[in-house]
Parts: sequence; structure tokens; C-alpha cells
Amino acid sequence: MSKMIYVRSPSNDIFFNLALERYLFKRFENETEKYFVLFLWQNDKCVVIGRNQNPYNQCNIEELRKNEVTLSRRETGGGAVFHDFGNLCFSFISPKSDYDIERNIRVIVDSLKSFNVFSEFSDRKDILVNGLKFSGNAFHSNQHYGLHHGTILLNTDLDMLDKILTVTQEKVEPKGIDSVRSRVVNLSNLNYEISTDALCNRIREQFICEYQCKDIIQYDENDIMEAAEDTIFKDLYTQYKSDSWIWE
Repeated sequence: MSKMIYVRSPSNDIFFNLALERYLFKRFENETEKYFVLFLWQNDKCVVIGRNQNPYNQCNIEELRKNEVTLSRRETGGGAVFHDFGNLCFSFISPKSDYDIERNIRVIVDSLKSFNVFSEFSDRKDILVNGLKFSGNAFHSNQHYGLHHGTILLNTDLDMLDKILTVTQEKVEPKGIDSVRSRVVNLSNLNYEISTDALCNRIREQFICEYQCKDIIQYDENDIMEAAEDTIFKDLYTQYKSDSWIWE
């Protein structure tokens, strides 16, 4: 019988959440039972670049610092993304034998149908509605588990997003991997009833339905704080926050 671990982060610290995601990814790899993890999280103003990206190619560093936007780097590839409290992040972690990106996307797409928002997955690994992007996705796997995570624009400051992710030409360096720029839309513009709590609840319900999870374990804040005391978590947090990881 598969077990579901549901985690909604109490923290808005991008470094904490990246460390917690990676901790959850590694946590169950030696277990004999199958664990499916749904991790939902939000961050204060930050930019998260892909593992192989050059921050000077992806961000207007001057604007980033002026607006006190935190810069971070994740383990997965893909393009740079801007987070704020109007953005919801999701992470699906599943056993390698059950790792299925299309099923994960179906969880998001079907969750939004209940709000009369009808979306589709593009060949660029984005989720679109009426040709406009509201979700970018990235992926990673090892021999035990697969990770699929992404963003959902609910009510993000798109002016700030455009300002921070627009790079002045003279600062572009010919190295790293460029992000694909796409037109974007906030889901709240399509249906004002799509709140963060309502969408989190719907994604959780749809995840349970899609993966037929019978045994559901919900991490509360105490469980999460206990995980944060683990040496593995602390090492991950230190790594993600270090200048050598972010800038080099």
C-alpha cells in the first residue's frame, strides 16, 4: 500500500524550503515501502535560478538588490523564476517506478478545472491557459525517487517579475543557459475565487485521487521543525545559502 506524505511549509524562507524539499527527496530512498510526497510552499520575494544558469544572464542584479529580492539556486535545471507571496510552489516526489510527469501535470490541470480554469501542458514544460503561462516546471531523479516541482502564479507582482528578470544588454555574459521568456498570467485574473488555501486543498485532494493514496500522513509544524534539526537538513540549508552555490 502506498503512503502519502503531505507537507505544507510554515516558512517563507527560500533557503529553508529548498533544503526541506531536498531533505524530503532523500528521506525515503532507503525505505521498503513506497512513499508519495506532496510538498506545497511559498516564499518571500526571491529569484530561483536553475542549477546551470549564470545569475548575471538571468537577473537585473542592480534591481534585485535595490528591491531586496533574495537570489537562490536550485538543484534542477530550467529557467529563472521570480517568487513572492502571490506564487504557490508545488513539489511531487514519487518512487522511480511510479515517476510520471504527465500524471503530476494532470493533478494540477484537474485541480484547476474545479475553478473553471482549463489549462494544458506545453512542449516547453510549462502549463498554459489560453496560450499564457502560469506555471513553469523542472525535474530531477536518482535511482530511487523522482522530483517534479513547479510554480503557480496566483497573484504575483508581474511588474516586479519583469523588472527583476529583465537584464540590461551590457551586463549579459556569453555563458550559462538562458531562460525562455514567455507571456504570463495570474490565475486570479481568470477567477478571483482561486485563493492559496483553496488551491492547496484542491491539489491535495486531486493528488490523493490520482495516486490512490490510502494512508495519508500530514506533517505539522512540529514535524517540520524536527526535520530541520536533522544534520542532513542543516547541511543542505548551509549549501543553498552559501555564496559559492548561488554565484559560482
